[in-house]
Amino acid sequence: MKRLPLLILVILSAVFLALLTPYVLEPELYTKENGSYTSYHSDPAIMSAYSYERSTDIQAMMQELLDAPEQIVLNIRIRDFEEAQREFEEYKERSEYFSNVVVNLDLSESAVGDFRRENRKNMEALERMINESVRFDEVNRLEIKYRDEENPALLYTVVLEGEAIQNTLKKTSTQFAGREPDLLAVSSELGLNTTKYQEAVDTMEAIVEEDRRAQQQREERQLPLPPASLSLSVSPGSGRYLDLLRVAGTYTYSSGEQVTLVLDSRDWQTVVPDEKGVFSTTLPIGRIREGQHVLFATTGTLYSNLATFSVIPTDTVLSFWIYQGSDHWDEVLLDGELFAGEIPVAAAPVRILVDDIEGAVFETDADGYYYGSVNLTKGNHTVQAVFDDPGFPLNPSESELREVDLALSVPLLLAVGVGAGALLLASIGALWYVRKRSPPVLPEKAPARSGPLLSRTEPPPSGEVSPGAPSPVDTLIRYKELFAAGDWSGAALVLYRSVIDRFLPADTDTLTPREVAARVAGTPAGAAFGSFVARYEEVRYGGMPLQPQDRLVSHWNEVLAAFEAGGGA
Repeated sequence: MKRLPLLILVILSAVFLALLTPYVLEPELYTKENGSYTSYHSDPAIMSAYSYERSTDIQAMMQELLDAPEQIVLNIRIRDFEEAQREFEEYKERSEYFSNVVVNLDLSESAVGDFRRENRKNMEALERMINESVRFDEVNRLEIKYRDEENPALLYTVVLEGEAIQNTLKKTSTQFAGREPDLLAVSSELGLNTTKYQEAVDTMEAIVEEDRRAQQQREERQLPLPPASLSLSVSPGSGRYLDLLRVAGTYTYSSGEQVTLVLDSRDWQTVVPDEKGVFSTTLPIGRIREGQHVLFATTGTLYSNLATFSVIPTDTVLSFWIYQGSDHWDEVLLDGELFAGEIPVAAAPVRILVDDIEGAVFETDADGYYYGSVNLTKGNHTVQAVFDDPGFPLNPSESELREVDLALSVPLLLAVGVGAGALLLASIGALWYVRKRSPPVLPEKAPARSGPLLSRTEPPPSGEVSPGAPSPVDTLIRYKELFAAGDWSGAALVLYRSVIDRFLPADTDTLTPREVAARVAGTPAGAAFGSFVARYEEVRYGGMPLQPQDRLVSHWNEVLAAFEAGGGA
């Protein structure tokens, strides 16, 4: 009888190993011949470790991607934009397929991975080149139309718009050519022929030069503006994102007649002069491209002078957090913020790149906050947030790369869980048997303590998580459930309790949130936790409603990041 617990343990261990063995021995998990990927096997030989056929296939794909820009830019040069767009879509599809191959074969940190990253940048440049060339062609048609109408004011707006487009084309071409040395170096390492790619670089520069000459001729053809009884001014003459410019003018013979303000060839706003013929308004710099812009006033038959102003670009900072939950193996939750200096950027598209391929696009709210989720396949992935919308006077920015590993399959997890459960039961049975045959030991009386929902007695080490604490994803899921039910106070409490349960000692249960914030104030997480508590008290005790994308959540994210980095109490 004394050996019964040991016998049970041996039997259950054998069952566990029997359940686990098929997943260990199954060749699809680790053999390079079948092309499958697992995060538990990485061949250091990279390309040479695969068969000759596999390496040849990858090389052929890279050669196609390297050659593709040449025909695309050639069609742009001959103004066959429809064909250029069609070939670009094919090029984009091949790039996405190639990117998936690189990820599945675990080649991201090789020369092949470097090629993939350079190719993605070129793909973005080609798309911008097509779009801006189409706009420039439209400007050329508008010039003919306004010249036939003998409209010097609109002709002048065309001149300025053409100049802005030409500057964008030049910038794109310069960036494309600037990547040539790096791409040639990695292509040479991989044995690729770079002839067509170099021709693409030359053709793109030729396009820019031809458009520059066309723009110069347009400026030389500009007609003088006739004098008018309308006048207009913009002050100051330049500004940055969310600056306010003052637009003012006079209409000498006004009798309450409306005046239309035209911004960059498009009707912008209607104003009515006062009894003295004076009118004014404000122009906020929001979703408008960087560079020079033109504004004039018209009553239909009369045109004012042309007032110009410049929009100066502002640097941006894009934050990004991502969470993986143990119960959601194919989905990750993510959020972040976009700021221009101290100013949140609203209504801005943030692209989520999964393995360098666009997986989703989310829009920021009034506080610059965005959130959402993406579904991922089994394996190791890199996820990154990118802001690069040229419609804003804001410089592009990228977040840090985040890695997500979804390597374990559900059947394997089930096998591990069953085995672990069996071992746990065996251990409990053995412990019970031993304790039954041993004299009882009376425990010391535990000190009384107050505070709900906690069983912790000691704080976790700095930067570590208390065992049994809910995951961030599970916390967010519960938060969203309570938010949807209108229980804002309960939703806020869920976030607060998750921080307390995960990172802080049990004695903080008896403290108020402000007292906890005071205790944490001297740590690296102090500032973030203080901001979180301030918003938490507004909702929890002040009765203030939560917003769909509330700053409470973003502050909570900052708190988690600070504590996980080792900034705990």
